[in-house]
Amino acid sequence: MSPRYGTAMTEVRLFGTCLAEEFYPSAVDAAAQVLRGLKLKVRPIRRAFCCGQAAFNEGMREQATELARRFLGACEPGKPVVVPSGSCQECCGFGGMFSVKFPHISGGMLADKVASVRESGADTVVANDCGCLMQIGGGLSRAGLDIETRHLAEVLASR
Repeated sequence: MSPRYGTAMTEVRLFGTCLAEEFYPSAVDAAAQVLRGLKLKVRPIRRAFCCGQAAFNEGMREQATELARRFLGACEPGKPVVVPSGSCQECCGFGGMFSVKFPHISGGMLADKVASVRESGADTVVANDCGCLMQIGGGLSRAGLDIETRHLAEVLASR
């Protein structure tokens, strides 16, 4: 039940961020599959390719504001928006342009993350952020570790 309207949720809007659409389209498809499995109608948000986070993180406030307005204009009041990619609590060092502007800091953060993964003995890393999957997957590959990275939606859809 939707607490705001007192009715059962029957439909969601799916926003497959620019990063997910370009590099992890299977994660967007898997998220839609999971949502449909929950008997929800899934309507992709097609008119907004970018939410403005990258521009915002770069201090480009005017561009970020315009992109955010376009994104919000593509949303519908009362319709939940599902985003199969979001920022994380302990950063792997990707952070969009952060990894380009501060490669030494980013590399150090990634090295810590790769060491933690190695020490865990895991054979698969699951995350819900496509940037993290790219960063961690690349770090694991460069370290010569045979550890798979998968999006959470892909894991759920495969069950």
